[in-house]
Amino acid sequence: MMMLNKKILLSIFFLLFPALVWGQSARQLVAQGNASYKNGKFAESLKAYRQAAKVDPESPYVQFDLGNALYKTGDLQGALAAYEKAAANGRDAKFIGKSRFNQGNAAFKAANSKLKGDSKAALQGMNDSLRYYREAMSLDPKLTNAAINIEIVKQQIHKVKQQMARQQAKEKAARAAKKKMAKKLKNMAQKQQKMAAKSQSKAAKKKSAGNNQKDSKAGDDISAQQKLLKQTGDMSDKMAKEQKKQGGDKDLAKAQKAVDQALAQQKKSLDDLKKKAPAKAAEAQKQAAE
Repeated sequence: MMMLNKKILLSIFFLLFPALVWGQSARQLVAQGNASYKNGKFAESLKAYRQAAKVDPESPYVQFDLGNALYKTGDLQGALAAYEKAAANGRDAKFIGKSRFNQGNAAFKAANSKLKGDSKAALQGMNDSLRYYREAMSLDPKLTNAAINIEIVKQQIHKVKQQMARQQAKEKAARAAKKKMAKKLKNMAQKQQKMAAKSQSKAAKKKSAGNNQKDSKAGDDISAQQKLLKQTGDMSDKMAKEQKKQGGDKDLAKAQKAVDQALAQQKKSLDDLKKKAPAKAAEAQKQAAE
């Protein structure tokens, strides 16, 4: 009943136990379950095995068959629990070994299903499967498929650990990039605040002088705002690239939106400076710095 999978021997043991093992009603239910199972009608077999488990809840053989049906219908956690009961209540070492082998398969399959969403849980599941296969081998050394699976699971664990290390390095680099950008944004905001204060001061002097005071350094203010405008634009582009690299980081998206709003205010303040309107420029610069 066991077939070689390209990655791991995931075919489970399916055993037909002697009818004398159970009482009459349980025997009939198990017979029904076995017939359905052999015909590939796993949902029907599961129903029969569950009924048999109610009649004889302590039978390790019923739990074993129940585990197989649960495995085939995709309830891997249920299969793990049933195999555990089978192993706990079993008396024969070879039978317990087969229970552990099937438990290893269920644990491994469940672990693989978690790889994309939760690598830590997947790694734990693989370690569990390794433990089950080792126990199966210790109980029945003739279970050579368990020995094969042990080596394959070890390889898979190594690969998962490598993937986790790469992901952690990627996350660390992303945090460093965000920290660096945050520091630069803070510095740019401080520069903009100083420009706003300077524009506000010039606006006050211009007002007290009756708008007749000439500003000999207006060109310097325009140049400084143009330089900051370019830095802000470059930062927006950099944040967009980092977002794409990180797969759409929400914090970065929020920060970029704020930077783009600041960019719009900086453009307005630049126009106001060119029009020699320091009061309006100061207001736009304040908003850009916020």
